[in-house]
Amino acid sequence: MQGLDEKIIPDTKRNTTPNKSFVNAFVRCRLSTEQLTNGHGLQVTCANSAEYEKSAKQTKQFNDLFTANHPSKKKDVVIANLVQDASPTRGYNTASGFVQLQDGEEPVPVYYYQTPDKAWHYFTATPVLIPCTDYSTIDLKKAYFGTECHDPAVEFATVNL
Repeated sequence: MQGLDEKIIPDTKRNTTPNKSFVNAFVRCRLSTEQLTNGHGLQVTCANSAEYEKSAKQTKQFNDLFTANHPSKKKDVVIANLVQDASPTRGYNTASGFVQLQDGEEPVPVYYYQTPDKAWHYFTATPVLIPCTDYSTIDLKKAYFGTECHDPAVEFATVNL
């Protein structure tokens, strides 16, 4: 692409051609292909460079928390669609989004919580309803108080203190 710096991103885990990244002062684009059962799929994603950098700075602490808990997945982690919410418990907040690994795994919901000392903590990344037993600390229970959780003993359960 004219006027853009090209970078090839190897993809050794899937049967694909290498991804390509194109960047300039105004736009960041990524092209990737994937072998499908009925042919090839092409994915093109672009973002305004300034907005991309702003978003990257906002999600950096969440990326760092995720990779600290998943050291084997440290490279090319992207936290997308991050939403921060106030917890029903005063002084606590929660955040959720999707973790996208550049190794081809499907995006997975990821969850964080903030304690009254303003520190953010990684909770979990899972595509299923979180078991009630996973809310195992008082801070998790306070941050997620009232949130639906999975308890096989009852039809509907929420996090309680």
